[in-house]
Amino acid sequence: MKKTILSVALLAVMLTACADKQSREPQLDAAAIGFTTQVTRSATGPVYDFSAGDAFDVWARRTLSNGTGNPVEVFSKVPVSTADGLSWAYENPRYWELADYDFAAVFPSGLAGSSVDFSGGGPVFRIDNYNVKDNHDLMTATRTVTYASGEPSPVAFTFGHLLCRVSIAGRAENGDVTINSVTLRGVGETGDYDSSAGWSNVAVGSGFSASNVKLNGTNTDVISSRLMIPQPVTGMEFVVSYRPAGASTDLSAAYELPATGSVSRWEPGRSYRYTFVIYGNQIIFDKPAVTAWDDATGGIIVVE
Repeated sequence: MKKTILSVALLAVMLTACADKQSREPQLDAAAIGFTTQVTRSATGPVYDFSAGDAFDVWARRTLSNGTGNPVEVFSKVPVSTADGLSWAYENPRYWELADYDFAAVFPSGLAGSSVDFSGGGPVFRIDNYNVKDNHDLMTATRTVTYASGEPSPVAFTFGHLLCRVSIAGRAENGDVTINSVTLRGVGETGDYDSSAGWSNVAVGSGFSASNVKLNGTNTDVISSRLMIPQPVTGMEFVVSYRPAGASTDLSAAYELPATGSVSRWEPGRSYRYTFVIYGNQIIFDKPAVTAWDDATGGIIVVE
């Protein structure tokens, strides 16, 4: 009789423990949280969509839809990657609960100095000491989702650019020209980003250079598709050494990068294309063209 009573008591304890465990875990029919992306991005050129091997980091928190209880962290800089450029996966799946979710993502994954702060409500991105020398795209995305019941959909991220793209192209009139060297100086190359305040502590680096470029009557990129920190254009200098065909000596010149009324600063998500023309010993800059990652040409501004 005592054995029977003990067995029933033990069974009750086991059932209680099991029920308590299940109350803290997702329901068996709950689906794992998944991700999908919508993006037009540029890495070192006009590349669209993600590629195999790409990855971004995800942060997320959930709160009860009735507003009670404290927010619960769901993701904290968790890498989400794609093997084919289409489908996304991460380790240790998280499952949907009946709650409101705030998601945030940073591309690329594993970026030193990247973090997301939810303490003020919506996510605030912070990226410390970012350096554009590697010419990698930098993007962020957010998404708010309320999960009530039923078949959940993947979290759809639409990424936006934090950088801009800059190209400088040249052509030669009245004979071919060889560009010995060209450097764009006075450009901020490192900085801190805060989505609530923008870029700060932007520091000038050594510049962006190219050499041994042949110019003819067709526009040819001298500095091509460089990703830059958004910043004012004032103070940037274009320094060039070149030799026209048939000349016995090199010519050199330095010009302030044209800052027009429409392009006094570089803005995120924009593409800026500057073109110049060499007429013997004179260089003329075209008006910079501004597009959404595309190339174009504009009018002419003479740089004395």
